[in-house]
Amino acid sequence: MSHSLHVLDQRLHVLDQLLQLVEAPYDHNGCLASVAELLFPLRPCLLFLADSEGRLIAADSLGSGHTLETAAQAAKALAAALENRQWHTFYLKQPEQPLLAFGVRVPSGDAWQMLGGCIARSFGASRRLRKLRDTLAICGKLVSTAVAVRSEKRKLCTEIRHLKAEHTTLRAAHTEAVLAAIKEREEKAALDAQRLMVEQFLHAAEQASRSKSEFLASMSHEIRNPLTAILGFADLLLQQLSDAKYLELVQIIKRNGQIVLEIVNDILDISKIEAGKLEVNRSECSPFEIVWEVYRLLGPRARSKGLTLEALFDGPLPERVRTDPLRARQILLNLVGNAIKFTERGGVRVVARYLPDQQPVPRLQVQVIDTGVGISAEQMEKLFRPFVQAAPETSRKYGGTGLGLAISKRLAEMLGGDISVESQPGKGSTFTVSIEAQAAPGSKMLDQPPPEMRFASQDVAAATQPARLQGRILLAEDSPDNRRLVAHILRQAGAEVECVEDGKQALEKVLGPEAGAQHIQQRFDVILMDLDMPLLDGVTATRRLREAGYRGPILALTAHVMAHEIERSLSAGCDAHLSKPIDRRKLLAVLQQWLPPQTMACSADDRRPRRPSINQ
Repeated sequence: MSHSLHVLDQRLHVLDQLLQLVEAPYDHNGCLASVAELLFPLRPCLLFLADSEGRLIAADSLGSGHTLETAAQAAKALAAALENRQWHTFYLKQPEQPLLAFGVRVPSGDAWQMLGGCIARSFGASRRLRKLRDTLAICGKLVSTAVAVRSEKRKLCTEIRHLKAEHTTLRAAHTEAVLAAIKEREEKAALDAQRLMVEQFLHAAEQASRSKSEFLASMSHEIRNPLTAILGFADLLLQQLSDAKYLELVQIIKRNGQIVLEIVNDILDISKIEAGKLEVNRSECSPFEIVWEVYRLLGPRARSKGLTLEALFDGPLPERVRTDPLRARQILLNLVGNAIKFTERGGVRVVARYLPDQQPVPRLQVQVIDTGVGISAEQMEKLFRPFVQAAPETSRKYGGTGLGLAISKRLAEMLGGDISVESQPGKGSTFTVSIEAQAAPGSKMLDQPPPEMRFASQDVAAATQPARLQGRILLAEDSPDNRRLVAHILRQAGAEVECVEDGKQALEKVLGPEAGAQHIQQRFDVILMDLDMPLLDGVTATRRLREAGYRGPILALTAHVMAHEIERSLSAGCDAHLSKPIDRRKLLAVLQQWLPPQTMACSADDRRPRRPSINQ
């Protein structure tokens, strides 16, 4: 997986380089070479740029040995095929090996040009072409833009030379008025050219940004769906197996599945931060509860390595402060998780204190102290860089992407604070995070956490017992594995579950075979709705249920986790958004808030307006 991340990082770097083509006078072959790097998954053996008649403007064999004759042959055939379409592929017969030729039509002023090329014929060639179709179109537009801007620059230089000659002639006649007019023309021509270049660059950059966002969202969704089944069924096996040998094997499966999930989450977070799309939502919360959640989640991991995990409070803390609890908890989870990962003996201490005299806003400070391997001064210089581990042997021994600390530092800065570190090799490390945390009005100062938060292993185990459910649940899920997993979890918890495979079947189950009449035939206490399903997607199905008058709780259960997807599901009428892979305890806890204490205690319509909206 780390290799895949490296390749992804390389591709994004090449994309950034390609965006700079509109600012640099690259020649045509230089443009094509940059495109070849971006289209690395296709393994292109020939790239070319041609006009609408199929005449070559530039070609690059990319070291494959293919001649310009091959490029000219492909360009002529593709130009004829692209007359009435934007995209075309065909097999080009060659004596040595058949090639798969591809071409995409790109605008060029009032006419059009074509970016095309060839790849070796193989089993997966067509599939790779389809996957990179949007990327290829953007490449074509960027190359066309670079060539057009270069042409405009040449025209501008020619015009300026003519204007200078005119300027020299008129200077001899001492005509100051004409000299001023020439200067104005020069400035206007330069401004027009610059404006054109900026507009074209911004348009290309926006398209590239959209393509990158769509790729990350698609990657996240496609990885999260199978991970739901992997982690879910691993959990079920852990509940059933008693043989220590097989238990260990299943624990390995689950542990590695969680690592993959963490990598996907880290990539999405760092991309949102770099794009300026990660939002901070400050609200009143308990600092004790933030520390308790981290202790509860990571305590079992520490104990499995034979380590101690302590949570201490140095002085009184406000009962409630104002900050973003989700991001504060994410920072501590990264820091404490790292401390446990790099500690083999001893333990980890989490020490929280309140600094009321800090200016301009009081701060919450938390130190994470471990007895682990420690960090050298040279390694600390790389510590907070994305995709960089402190040392090569660190990645080989402990794994990870090197994103956790980079994300934590950015989040701390967004919360008005920072992270610092003190460490010596072989003597452990101390990470100190401080964030702005104004005490909420009327909050008491507490020396100890509330009684319900007990920082002991037996209390952690007791506090995380799964919830019991009562009620009827409709599960709409197209994946057979995920459908079987979620239904088993819900039935095991005591719920009655009915399953359907798509949004159309969900409508028919609730509204009847017509699925359009304003008549509700069956009521469920909760509907769990996947968003991405065949025949009828979950968003459309939810919207139609609401339009038909169905007011019962509908919770989105989906691998889509991007902010716009969450907003789309809530706007359609979903009451909550639960992400995959599912956490069994969290799923049951959320459902317990929506299901009635007794199955027939009240109807779904009566219950819905009084339920809070939960975004898990």
